[in-house]
Amino acid sequence: MWIGDWDRHEDQWLWAEFKQPDGKKMYRPIPRDRDQAFFTFDGVLPTIASLNIAATKKMQRFRPMPRTVEWFNFNARNVDHNLLTRMTQQDWRDMADSMLITISDQNIEDAFRVLPDTIYKLSAPGIIKNLKSRRNNLPLIADDYYSFLAQNVTILGSNKQDYFEVKHSVPDVTNISVYEYKDGVRGKLYYRRTFTQDETRQIQLYGLNANDLFHLEGKASASPVIRIIGGEGIDTITDIARISSLFKKTKFYDTKEGNVLNLGSEARSKTSDDSIFNNYSHHSFNYNHKLFFPYFGYGVDDGVFLGAALSFMSYGFKKGPCAAGMLCYNSAPYASKQTIGFDVAMKTRAFNFFYRADFSDVLGKLNLNIDAKVQAPNFRYNFFGFGDTTMLLYPVKDYRLRINNIYLFPSLEAGDLNKVRFQFGPLYTEARVTNDSITGDTVNNFNLVFPDLTQNNLLRKSYIGLNTQWTYDPFIEDSLPKFEIRFKVNVGYLKQIESNDIKFGFARGYVSFLYNFYSSRSPTPVLTLATRFGGGYNLGEFEFYQANIIGGRTGENVRGFLGERFAGKASAYNNFEARLRLFHFNAYIFPADFGILGLLDNGQVWHDGIDKHKLHTGYGGGIWLSPFSLAVLTATLAFSEEQRHGFLNVKLGWWF
Repeated sequence: MWIGDWDRHEDQWLWAEFKQPDGKKMYRPIPRDRDQAFFTFDGVLPTIASLNIAATKKMQRFRPMPRTVEWFNFNARNVDHNLLTRMTQQDWRDMADSMLITISDQNIEDAFRVLPDTIYKLSAPGIIKNLKSRRNNLPLIADDYYSFLAQNVTILGSNKQDYFEVKHSVPDVTNISVYEYKDGVRGKLYYRRTFTQDETRQIQLYGLNANDLFHLEGKASASPVIRIIGGEGIDTITDIARISSLFKKTKFYDTKEGNVLNLGSEARSKTSDDSIFNNYSHHSFNYNHKLFFPYFGYGVDDGVFLGAALSFMSYGFKKGPCAAGMLCYNSAPYASKQTIGFDVAMKTRAFNFFYRADFSDVLGKLNLNIDAKVQAPNFRYNFFGFGDTTMLLYPVKDYRLRINNIYLFPSLEAGDLNKVRFQFGPLYTEARVTNDSITGDTVNNFNLVFPDLTQNNLLRKSYIGLNTQWTYDPFIEDSLPKFEIRFKVNVGYLKQIESNDIKFGFARGYVSFLYNFYSSRSPTPVLTLATRFGGGYNLGEFEFYQANIIGGRTGENVRGFLGERFAGKASAYNNFEARLRLFHFNAYIFPADFGILGLLDNGQVWHDGIDKHKLHTGYGGGIWLSPFSLAVLTATLAFSEEQRHGFLNVKLGWWF
C-alpha cells in the first residue's frame, strides 16, 4: 500500500518454507512482479472508469492517500481476507508505526539516486514527495483497511480435528478461540481474536475436514452473525449462548445426516443435502458496489435523448461471482442487483423512468425479480393505423399521440446466468392517451388521422394478468467464443380491469445468433456475423398500443422507418449485421477498437380484415466504437422505400 501497487493478487507471491524445531513448517511470503508500483495514468475516460467501474476502481493514481483503501486492495482481497484474520487493529497500527519510524526521508531520497539523471529529473521528485506523504499517512491507511476487513471475517480450522470456542460477553464482545483437539482433549491454541459488534457484522467458521467441535456460550445484547460451516466428518455443535436479539445470530451449515446438533434458542440449523454450502473457497469474498452510467443517443422520433442510471450490486454468503477457472461454491452470482434510472427525449420532452431488481434465492432457489417502468409525462407514441400498407397522408407529427404508461412485472425466477431462466408472476399495466385537442400534436380532425380509433381508445385503462418469460443470455466464460446464441420469449394474458372490452393472450420473443471470426493478434473478433429472428402474436381484443409493431425507434426492430410504423395482430422480423473491426487505437482520452457495420432488416405485420401484405426492408451501415472493450457506441444510417435520405440512429450498445 505504501508504494501504490494495486495488483497484489495470489500469483504475485511465492512462499518460502522453513522447518521449525517441533517438526512443523512455517511459510513466509516472497513478493514478486512489482509492475504497478507508483502507478499513474492520464485521460478523461480512464479517470471516470477508475471512479465508477468495479473492474477498474482499483486503478488509483499514486498520491499521498489512496482514494479508497478497500478498492485499492481489490486484487488482494482473497489473500488478505483469508490470511490476515488474526491481525487486530493494534497489529495494523504497530506495523504502520514501525515503517514510519524505520524509513527516513533520507532513505527514500537515496533510493532514487540510482536512476539515470534524465529519468530522475522527470519522475523522481514527484514520487519522492508522494512516498514521504504516504509513509506519514500509513497509520490512517492501516486503520481504514483494518476497519474494512473487520466487517466480514473468515476463520479456518485445519484438516485435522479442531475445537472452536465462541464466548459472548457484555458489552457486545465475542471472543473466538480455535484449538487442536485429540482424544477428547483440547490441545494447542492456534487462533484467538476478540470481536466487537460495532466493528464486525459477520464471521464464518470453517471446520474443513475431520470431526470438529463447536462450542458457543455466554450472554450479550448483540452479536455478529456467526456462520458455522462444518465441512467433512461428523461435527458437533453445542450452543448455550444467549443473545438479546430478535433474530437468530448463529447459523449451522452442514449435511442433514451425520452430525450432532445441540442447538439452543439462539442457533438455527441450515443443514442441507446441497453440498455447495458445506465447501470452502478462498475466492468467496466480494465487494458490494454501485455503478453510475449515462444514457444518450439519437433517433428521428425522439431526437437527442439523455439519461442516467444507478446500479447497486450486493453480495452475501455463498452469493458472488466465480473466478474463471477456479472451483466455485457459490449458489448465485450476487445477493441482489438493483438499477434505477431515467431518460428524457429532448425533442418531445418525454420522460421514461425505470426500476429493475433481482434478489437471489429468496424462496429456496427461486429469485425475486421486479421490472417497473413509468413513461410520463409527454411520452409520444406513433400510430399510423393497422396493417402494413398504411400511407403517410399527413405530416408525421400529426400521428403522434401522447400516452402515459405504467408497467409492473414482479416475478419469481428459476435458473441461473448460464442456463435458461424462467420467470412467472402477475402483470399490471396502465395507459392513458391524450388526443390532439389537448396536446396540439395532431390535426384538429381526429377521425381523419386515426380512422381505426374512437374516443373510447383514449380513455385511461388498467390491465391485470399473468406473464411468463424464458430467457437465455449467458455470460460467456470462454474468452474467445466462436458461436453465441440468445433468446427471450414472453407468453401471458391481460384483462382490462374497468370492463370486459379488452382481454387477450400474447406471445412475443426473439432468438439471435452470433458467429465470431478471430485473428491471432487480438482477443477481439475481427468480424462478427449477427442475426436475429423475432415477432409476436395477440389472441383476443387488444388496444392499438398493445399491438405488435414494426418500426425503427431505438429498441424496436426494423431500421429505416419511423417508430411504430406498422401495427397489427401479429408481426415477424429479421435483423442481420456484419460487424468488422478495422483497428485499435490508443488516444489521450481512451484506448478503443473502431469498426464499421452493414445492416439489413426485414419485417411484416398481419391484422384481421386486411388482406394486403408487404415485406418492409431497411438497409444501411454505420460505425462503432468500443472504449476499453467495456462498452459499444454505434451510429447507423438506415434507408428504406419511405426514407430515401436515411434515418440516423446513435445509441450505446448494439442494436441486438
